Amino acid sequence: MTIAAKVSSTELREQVTARFSGKYLEGRLIDATGTSYIPGTTEDYVFLGFEPALGTGGYKRQVIKYEPADILVYSDDGVPLNRKATIFAHDGGGTTIDFSHVALVWSGGNAATLGAVTAAPSAGVDGTYTNIPVTTLGGELREVGGFNTTTPFTASQTGAAVTISGGSGTGATATVDTNSTGDVIAINLTGGGSNYVAGDSITITEVGGTPGVATANVLVVDGDNLLVDLTISNSGAATTDYALTIAAPGYGFEDGDTVTILDGTLAGLGAITGGAGDLVFTVATTAQNADAGNIVSVAETASAVVLNGGNEAVFYWDLKQFGFYSV
Repeated sequence: MTIAAKVSSTELREQVTARFSGKYLEGRLIDATGTSYIPGTTEDYVFLGFEPALGTGGYKRQVIKYEPADILVYSDDGVPLNRKATIFAHDGGGTTIDFSHVALVWSGGNAATLGAVTAAPSAGVDGTYTNIPVTTLGGELREVGGFNTTTPFTASQTGAAVTISGGSGTGATATVDTNSTGDVIAINLTGGGSNYVAGDSITITEVGGTPGVATANVLVVDGDNLLVDLTISNSGAATTDYALTIAAPGYGFEDGDTVTILDGTLAGLGAITGGAGDLVFTVATTAQNADAGNIVSVAETASAVVLNGGNEAVFYWDLKQFGFYSV
């Protein structure tokens, strides 16, 4: 006879802590009207391929992080987490952000600490300036999606060798995983190359074997959506007079990445006089996650949403893990 059992509060809390404490997740919008996400049936990589192109209408993924204090007290047979919000803002331009679902996805490449300033404007205006976007200039390929297998690969492979061609850049390298029918289900980047642009279409060709061919879209280059706060002292006379802290950790970065706050951005904030120069520093360390790109949860909107006119869409995440099983 099967009977219901409950996981102890201590054990369940340990499980939630191990899984979520100190971890980053991304809120992503998905434009897949008429499609349902069915756990265990829907392939994550296929579903996430319906994400709007980053930058369309100002669309960016939104990163949240769970700290130890976000893991709450056991109640009603489960351990809840503090509510987190993801806010998607339209940029007010003429292009809309269309979506039908929102997904919570494990994130990776999140900036954890910043390195010292290596180049600074010749002078600055003392004060603190917040939520400043940074720019990365190398065009290194960091994430691809929207896989479409046009010629089947050798089936059921893990880490199969491929070549990458097309797009604006060169030099990216990768391996792929395939399913039982030879479709590409994962592209594992081993080298980012240079000069790629988000939105590029690339071609992946199997080395030897069939050879299979697939296309994919470049989603992230050099990391994205890192925001910093900047404090300038002593009129910015030296690089040490520019102090930086992370306001939003972004995603897709690697340890040691060089990032820049452009002269024009600083001048627009009143932090410098235009022409004084860029501010250059590094992302010293990042948080990586082997589960990055895997879906945690999906919610479908009541109807398709068209976000425009500078409006925002806000989603609140109330996660809770329950402890039941059968014996």
